[in-house]
Parts: sequence; C-alpha cells; structure tokens
Amino acid sequence: MSIDVSIKLLLSSGGRQFNLDMAFASQARRIALFGPSGAGKTLTLKSIAGLLRPDSGHVKVGERVLFDSSQGICLKPQQRRLAYLFQEYALFPHLTVGQNIGFGLSTGICNPGKRSGLPDEAMYWVRTFELEPLLGNYPDQLSGGQRQRVALARALATRPDILLLDEPFSALQESLRRKLREELAELQARLTVPTVLITHDPQDVRLLADTVFELVDGSVVSSCPGATFNPALPA
Repeated sequence: MSIDVSIKLLLSSGGRQFNLDMAFASQARRIALFGPSGAGKTLTLKSIAGLLRPDSGHVKVGERVLFDSSQGICLKPQQRRLAYLFQEYALFPHLTVGQNIGFGLSTGICNPGKRSGLPDEAMYWVRTFELEPLLGNYPDQLSGGQRQRVALARALATRPDILLLDEPFSALQESLRRKLREELAELQARLTVPTVLITHDPQDVRLLADTVFELVDGSVVSSCPGATFNPALPA
C-alpha cells in the first residue's frame, strides 16, 4: 500500500516558530522517519493520524484521501483506519489485557476479559501474540515485551490500513530496547499491515525499515534503503 504525504504547518509558541514542510511518498511496506528531537517526526505522524490538522497539503493512503486542504477533506482520526502505537503504549492501567485490547472495538469494554467478549479479529491477534494466558492480567503485571504486544494487538484488532509507531523504544534501557526491537522485527515479518516508524535511533532504521526518510528542521533531506542507512546526524 502506498502513502503520499505533502503537508505544511506553521507552529508558534513563546515567540518561536517551527515550520513543518514535509513531503514524501513510498510504496515500501516498512517506512521510517528518522531525525533528532525537534525534527518534526511526531508532528508528521500526528498529521497522518488526524490528531493534528496541517495548514495545507494532502495525506493519501492507497486510494484513500485522508486530508486535502484544496478539496476541504479532513477525515476524523476514527475514519482514517490507521492505528497509532504511542511511545509508552498508552495502556489503561485499570483495565485488564482483554479490556485494553477490546477498548477500541464495537464490543466496547463489556466483559472482554473472557474469550466470548472479544470478536474473532481481536482473538486472532491475541493468539498471534500469545496473550491468551494474560487476558485477565493488568498492565503493571506485564513485562515490557508483553505490554508492547498488548498495545500492538489493540491497534491491529481494529484492522487498520497502516500501523504508525511513535518512538516505541525511546524510553527503554538499551538491553530491553535491543530485545523488543528484535521482537518487533519478527512481528513485522508476519504482519501484512504496513508500518510507519519514527525514531532517532539508526539501529531501529536498519532492522525495522525498508525505506528511510531523514528529517532535519521539519523537512526531508534524504532517503535511502533502511539496510544501507548511514546517518549524518548523531543518534
């Protein structure tokens, strides 16, 4: 599935301005947006997801137009069929694993801890990520890898066109980061859902991306295959 992004957004805060002028297009199954903090990565991802409205431009996924300022199109986030995996997974601490996975579905959170409470598409990901024994557990009872798999199951259960990954390892210690990076790479190999990853870590790019776009000061400055990526910027 292709993605075509061409957006502009001017942000002002405390007398300072940031100009996002983002343009990239790709048919790669695994895309990475790489750059340091402040490069515009999260602003771009939120614009794709519909959590932020650009001043002008367009966002297209496959044949679907999600945003086009010239045509007055701006689909709501829930209409875009995109899944957003937040930096720290954003699991609800007071809900069980089953309830977290079922939260975004039409079944709501009514008794989703039992097998009968989750529809077949959700149970597919529960089985894929080996979460059945954990459906009654709470997030604070899970390891980092288990929390990541729960967040992925919740995101994929909604049958998105694309999975958006927001710096999924940035808050982790290096040893855990390496482990979860390898787990995610294995999962990507099994998924049919394309992914767009934002990161400041070259190792994420090399293992998790087929194509990388390098960002500096709100714009793309280069692109190349992820396996050959050799950034000019420090990680």
